[in-house]
Parts: sequence; structure tokens; C-alpha cells
Amino acid sequence: MKKFTLIFISLLCLGLISLSAQDVTYTDNFEENHDYLTQGVEGTIWQGYKVNSSIGTADPPINDTEVLQFKAVDGGLLIESNMGDFEHNQDDGAYIYRVIPGGIDFEAQVKITNGHFFSFQDSVSYYNSAGLVLRNPDTAVANYLYFHFFEVSGWNIHSILKSTVDGTQTELLATVTDFPSLTQYPFMKLSRVGTTFSASLSPDGFTWTVAQTVERTDFAGLDLQIGLTQCNFWSEVAHTAVLDNFKLTHAEVAYSGPENEMDLLRAYAFNGRIIVESTGNGMINNSKVYSIDGREIASLDNVMDRRVEFDNLTTGLYIAVVNIDGTQVARKVVVQ
Repeated sequence: MKKFTLIFISLLCLGLISLSAQDVTYTDNFEENHDYLTQGVEGTIWQGYKVNSSIGTADPPINDTEVLQFKAVDGGLLIESNMGDFEHNQDDGAYIYRVIPGGIDFEAQVKITNGHFFSFQDSVSYYNSAGLVLRNPDTAVANYLYFHFFEVSGWNIHSILKSTVDGTQTELLATVTDFPSLTQYPFMKLSRVGTTFSASLSPDGFTWTVAQTVERTDFAGLDLQIGLTQCNFWSEVAHTAVLDNFKLTHAEVAYSGPENEMDLLRAYAFNGRIIVESTGNGMINNSKVYSIDGREIASLDNVMDRRVEFDNLTTGLYIAVVNIDGTQVARKVVVQ
């Protein structure tokens, strides 16, 4: 028996290595009626609900954002609001969310099925948006990503990725030329690999095209809120959106080492990859991946980085052995 296998079995028997949990998926097709305004999130997959609003930042000033409806009804999430100030770099509107722990990779998707959008109405209703939101809730100023459908005839806009860092906003636009209509491309997805976030669109929820990408190094290692939201753009006219087919997949990271190693390393699997990250200030010097019977599957030497990835792995159980500034740490990871 190989030396590594003996070491691993010893650690396992001592309880110093435990199984990293598998990927988890949350879905909500809003089949059961639920009013978030009056009932909150109890009894749902969601962990929180909030209404953000601002007053007086527009010229002329407008009123506080008002959320008129926010409920699951008839198999969809119906949101209706008015007097929002989202056009003026505000974090306005109502949203429900789950928390993604520790900056791990994820995919979240949703479908826009109806509402006051050009594709769904006989007449154009301007200044309406709905979609996915990713937020860092632990800062006094706005730090978020909004990926919204926003169709306005004449402006040649189909969807917007808004990236706001410390209150400074950048808008990345997907044009109608690339994605002709919301009826043809009703699905949207926000995904993360490391510090790269991708906004994708799809006609059917299976075939995806990346519309925009953005780097957010400030999100590294943070617990973030991912959720669904709607807001109008500087208008006193009430607008609606209906969202459906929400799906969130991310790795569930479990502690899997001795107490004095808890803050050194995070290892998890996502989309057929093993991701290993240093969670402290240490740098990964080298990393190896072994099969459960001790065979070396892959290795990376002289890395000197805080994150490494191993891809093209088949389904199974693996052990990642990492050297962080001279300290060797082992983790067990399941690839689904």
C-alpha cells in the first residue's frame, strides 16, 4: 500500500478528514401562493426579504420607492413597484435572497415570464427592470451586481449588467441586435468562477450565451446575497414583472481538517472541477489531487497563488493535498 494511502487512512480514522459536502441546488417555481409583504420568507427556500429605497437623489426629487405587490401567485413571482430611483445609481426595489457562503462558485438563473416589458405588452412601458441581484450586505455604500432585463424601444437595449463598487456604478449593455427580444430570450443566469462573474442569456434555459463578464475582486471570500428583484426607473407609474423557474447551485463547503487548520484552506467541487482556495493570508505553493486509493491524478507546482483549479475530473471521491507556506493540508472532495 502506498505511503499516502496509509497516511490518509490514519487521518480518517482519527477524524481529521471529513467529507466535504456535495453541490446543493435550490429551486423555486412559485407554485404555492405566498405573500412576501405580509408573510416574509418563512416556509420558503429564501433566507431574507428587503425593500431598499432612496429619496431626493433625482432631479426633480421623487418619492420613496413603494412596493405594491411581492408574492408568489399562479406559478410565478409577481412584483409591482412604483416611484423607484434605480436609474440614478440607487440600490432600490424589493428583493428576496439566499446567502452564498464564503465566496464559492455558483450559478443562479431565472425566467422572466410576464410584466410591463415591450415583448409582453401592446404598448411600451418604459423604465422597468427585473432579474437577478448579487449583493454584499455588509457595507455602508452600495456594492452589488444587478443583471436585469430592460427593454426600451428606440434605445436598442435588451438587458443590463450593473456593477457597483463602493457606490460607483458601471453599466454593461446587451443590445437587441444580439438578443432580439425578451420573448425569444426569457432566461437569464448569473455565475461566478473565482472573481469573474458572467451574465448569460438563453432562449430555453439550456443553451446559454454570455452577454457580459466583469471582475469583482472585492467579492473574494465574502458571504453574498443572491436573489430576485424588480424596480422601475424614475417613474411614478406602477410597473410589474413576473419571474419563474429560479434555480441556484453552489458547493456546500464543509470544514474538513484539524482545528489549527480551519482558517487555512477551502476546497470544493463545482461543475466537474475541484477548486482549492487559501482562506487566510497564506499562498498555495503546490497542490496535488489523489484518488481515494492513493493514485496521483493531477498536480500543480510552484503556484504561489491563493486559488488553484483542477478540471476534467470524472465523478468520484478525491483528496486534495495542498502546501500553504510550508504547511500541508488535506481535504476530501466529491466531484459529481
